[in-house]
Amino acid sequence: MKNSFKKGFTLIELLIVVAILAVLVVVALMIINPAEGQKKARDTKRMKDLGALQTIITQYLEDGNTPPSGNCLIDAAGCTTAGTTDKTQPCDSNWLGIDVCDYAQSVPLDPANNAIRSCVNGGTQQAP
Repeated sequence: MKNSFKKGFTLIELLIVVAILAVLVVVALMIINPAEGQKKARDTKRMKDLGALQTIITQYLEDGNTPPSGNCLIDAAGCTTAGTTDKTQPCDSNWLGIDVCDYAQSVPLDPANNAIRSCVNGGTQQAP
């Protein structure tokens, strides 16, 4: 009489291995936390952009220009979008309130939203 033993893994053994691997992947993702890494990267870009804004404003003021008064009105249909270099808007301004064309190609954008909208209404600045 011949004994025929089949070599290999049973279905239960394979399921246990797959379950263990799934648990390890979940634990690894919790440790790495890619969403937190993305947040940190966006915050780093924001800090860099703030430095660029500071440079733009400093150069603007060093050229003898006065700080924006905040009294220029933008028509109701024309809120400005950050990053624009459109000089046809009232007061030649973007959301920063100064003409940045001489100091930079555009005003930096928020990395999460890709646009910042700002309206000036009677001297009060609102960011919808």
